[in-house]
Amino acid sequence: MVLAVDIGNTSICLGIFDNSTPDINHGKPKLHFKSKLASDRQKSADEYAVLLAGIFAMNHIETEDIDGAMLLSVVPTITHSMVEALAHFKIEPLIVGSGIKTGLNIRIDSPNLLGADIVADTIAALQIKPAPIIVVDLGTATTLTLVNEKNELCGCIITPGVRLSTDAMSEKCALLPEVSLARPEKLLGTNTADSVTSGAVFGNALMLDGFIDRIRREYDFGDSLSVIATGGLSELIIPLCENDIIREPDLTLYGLFRLYQINTRSKVRGASTARK
Repeated sequence: MVLAVDIGNTSICLGIFDNSTPDINHGKPKLHFKSKLASDRQKSADEYAVLLAGIFAMNHIETEDIDGAMLLSVVPTITHSMVEALAHFKIEPLIVGSGIKTGLNIRIDSPNLLGADIVADTIAALQIKPAPIIVVDLGTATTLTLVNEKNELCGCIITPGVRLSTDAMSEKCALLPEVSLARPEKLLGTNTADSVTSGAVFGNALMLDGFIDRIRREYDFGDSLSVIATGGLSELIIPLCENDIIREPDLTLYGLFRLYQINTRSKVRGASTARK
């Protein structure tokens, strides 16, 4: 089994995959379970180890059955604590970053600065649909990443996330309340809370449609362009978009598993050859 760990600004997502499929192109891997923790920069490695032990036990996972792990993090202060926590279980994760093979043809100014979450999302998305493709992640930030028809990752768009935007507005605008994000009953709100909710939810759906349509026109992709979305708020936003968008809530975890296979299959094949 393989453990995938996605450390984000808001939450830490964990998944355990079946590692019995030797080739990364044999279809969707089996996800045994997934779990989520709050991202807490104050927690120690021991505290994270206790939480991990509880999650493994709850899902009937024996840690000695975990062959390896792949970890990505956009919160450096948590990375060290999580690596130390995993060491309690004799798990040493590969970390998405410099030196990790991705198989991506990255055509941006500083490829080494590309977000690890964007790398994982893109790799998984390309297993679902061929390029050209836009990969959307609706998390703390909203990102759109384009892979063109030459299979080149040629750029990204990053905007404040839905929740981040509404929280900032309620903090800076004294008369605007905090709202619970839910699907608005109508486009035009008739009270302040409904108006804020409509602006956040419909506004982000319209923004995504606008970006997708603009990219389709500027790059002359037409109907060949696919769009795949993930992230905590994709379930709320994507159904309100007018473009045809495939939603895969576990895209990042799948990408981490693919990265693990890409970076370990050569070692496995080398070991097999040596045994022969």
